[in-house]
Amino acid sequence: MFTHGGVHAEMVVASKQKSRLEMDIDMPYIAGARFYFDAKKIAEDGLLIRDGAHLKVKDSLPIDKYILWIATSDILGISENATPRIFAEKADSVFIKEFGIQIGIQIGDNAH
Repeated sequence: MFTHGGVHAEMVVASKQKSRLEMDIDMPYIAGARFYFDAKKIAEDGLLIRDGAHLKVKDSLPIDKYILWIATSDILGISENATPRIFAEKADSVFIKEFGIQIGIQIGDNAH
């Protein structure tokens, strides 16, 4: 399942790490990696499906063909003991700055 930026994916990771639903985006967790994909190319290649609320990949995705960038705490220059808010905001802002691409799902434009 894909996200369109923001903190929701990190909340899922934080919840898994704590073995309970964690909704506090300022609660410390261990940050992993955040992948940024070329959603337009994935869609053009017919690999996206919708389940009514989410965009997902049909079957599997060859990462090398569609990856734009990977954010980790090392790359971002922050501690891996961050919060979902800090990791997500830093990753999204660096991505936008480095690639000049706005984050978001907007049908019909070049958003990623």
